Amino acid sequence: MKMVTPRQKTMVRMVRSGNSCNPDMFYLHLNKNSNMAFKELTPVFKLIQVAQRRQPKDSKAIAESTGYSQSHVANVLAGRRFNDTITNTAYRMTNRRQTLATKLAKMEG
Repeated sequence: MKMVTPRQKTMVRMVRSGNSCNPDMFYLHLNKNSNMAFKELTPVFKLIQVAQRRQPKDSKAIAESTGYSQSHVANVLAGRRFNDTITNTAYRMTNRRQTLATKLAKMEG
Protein backbone atom coordinates (compact mmCIF):
# COMPACT_ATOMS: atom_id res chain seq x y z
CA MET A 1 0.00 0.00 0.00
CA LYS A 2 1.36 3.40 -0.97
CA MET A 3 1.88 6.06 1.64
CA VAL A 4 -0.09 9.24 1.10
CA THR A 5 1.62 12.40 2.22
CA PRO A 6 -0.26 15.14 4.08
CA ARG A 7 0.47 17.45 1.14
CA GLN A 8 -1.35 15.11 -1.24
CA LYS A 9 -4.35 14.95 1.10
CA THR A 10 -4.38 18.74 1.32
CA MET A 11 -4.32 19.14 -2.47
CA VAL A 12 -7.21 16.70 -2.90
CA ARG A 13 -9.16 18.64 -0.27
CA MET A 14 -8.41 21.89 -2.11
CA VAL A 15 -9.78 20.49 -5.35
CA ARG A 16 -12.89 19.11 -3.68
CA SER A 17 -13.57 22.47 -2.01
CA GLY A 18 -13.16 24.38 -5.28
CA ASN A 19 -9.93 26.21 -4.41
CA SER A 20 -7.50 26.59 -7.25
CA CYS A 21 -4.13 24.89 -7.31
CA ASN A 22 -1.31 24.64 -9.80
CA PRO A 23 -1.45 21.20 -11.45
CA ASP A 24 2.12 21.58 -12.75
CA MET A 25 3.42 20.94 -9.25
CA PHE A 26 2.20 17.32 -9.45
CA TYR A 27 4.43 16.23 -12.31
CA LEU A 28 7.16 13.87 -11.19
CA HIS A 29 9.39 14.92 -14.08
CA LEU A 30 9.31 18.40 -15.59
CA ASN A 31 11.13 17.79 -18.85
CA LYS A 32 9.88 20.24 -21.46
CA ASN A 33 11.63 18.49 -24.37
CA SER A 34 9.92 15.11 -24.03
CA ASN A 35 6.30 14.07 -23.97
CA MET A 36 4.90 13.25 -20.55
CA ALA A 37 4.31 9.53 -20.22
CA PHE A 38 1.07 8.37 -18.63
CA LYS A 39 2.85 6.63 -15.74
CA GLU A 40 4.81 9.79 -14.84
CA LEU A 41 1.69 11.53 -13.56
CA THR A 42 1.01 11.25 -9.85
CA PRO A 43 -2.30 9.82 -8.59
CA VAL A 44 -3.17 13.17 -7.01
CA PHE A 45 -2.75 14.98 -10.34
CA LYS A 46 -4.98 12.40 -12.03
CA LEU A 47 -7.65 12.83 -9.33
CA ILE A 48 -7.57 16.60 -9.81
CA GLN A 49 -8.06 16.23 -13.55
CA VAL A 50 -10.90 13.74 -13.03
CA ALA A 51 -12.59 16.02 -10.48
CA GLN A 52 -12.62 18.89 -12.97
CA ARG A 53 -14.16 16.81 -15.78
CA ARG A 54 -16.31 14.23 -14.01
CA GLN A 55 -19.94 13.59 -14.92
CA PRO A 56 -22.58 11.86 -12.76
CA LYS A 57 -22.64 8.66 -14.82
CA ASP A 58 -18.86 8.13 -14.60
CA SER A 59 -18.83 6.32 -11.25
CA LYS A 60 -21.12 3.60 -12.56
CA ALA A 61 -19.11 3.16 -15.77
CA ILE A 62 -15.82 2.97 -13.87
CA ALA A 63 -17.30 0.46 -11.40
CA GLU A 64 -18.51 -1.76 -14.24
CA SER A 65 -15.21 -1.65 -16.13
CA THR A 66 -12.99 -2.29 -13.09
CA GLY A 67 -15.18 -4.71 -11.12
CA TYR A 68 -15.18 -2.62 -7.95
CA SER A 69 -18.35 -1.43 -6.19
CA GLN A 70 -19.77 2.01 -6.90
CA SER A 71 -19.25 3.09 -3.31
CA HIS A 72 -15.56 2.16 -3.42
CA VAL A 73 -15.15 4.01 -6.73
CA ALA A 74 -16.87 7.06 -5.24
CA ASN A 75 -14.52 6.95 -2.23
CA VAL A 76 -11.45 6.75 -4.46
CA LEU A 77 -12.61 9.63 -6.66
CA ALA A 78 -13.39 11.71 -3.58
CA GLY A 79 -9.86 11.15 -2.28
CA ARG A 80 -10.81 9.12 0.77
CA ARG A 81 -9.14 5.95 -0.53
CA PHE A 82 -6.39 5.29 -3.07
CA ASN A 83 -6.55 2.69 -5.82
CA ASP A 84 -4.36 2.98 -8.92
CA THR A 85 -6.64 0.88 -11.14
CA ILE A 86 -9.66 3.08 -10.48
CA THR A 87 -7.63 6.29 -10.72
CA ASN A 88 -6.10 5.30 -14.06
CA THR A 89 -9.45 4.17 -15.50
CA ALA A 90 -11.11 7.42 -14.44
CA TYR A 91 -8.26 9.48 -15.86
CA ARG A 92 -8.39 7.67 -19.21
CA MET A 93 -12.15 8.17 -19.34
CA THR A 94 -12.09 11.90 -18.60
CA ASN A 95 -8.75 13.27 -19.81
CA ARG A 96 -10.01 14.40 -23.24
CA ARG A 97 -13.07 16.22 -21.94
CA GLN A 98 -13.23 19.96 -21.56
CA THR A 99 -13.58 21.49 -18.11
CA LEU A 100 -16.58 23.64 -17.26
CA ALA A 101 -14.32 26.69 -17.00
CA THR A 102 -13.07 26.12 -20.57
CA LYS A 103 -16.61 25.79 -21.91
CA LEU A 104 -17.73 29.00 -20.16
CA ALA A 105 -14.69 30.90 -21.45
CA LYS A 106 -15.54 29.88 -25.02
CA MET A 107 -19.14 31.02 -24.58
CA GLU A 108 -18.11 34.44 -23.25
CA GLY A 109 -15.31 35.09 -25.76
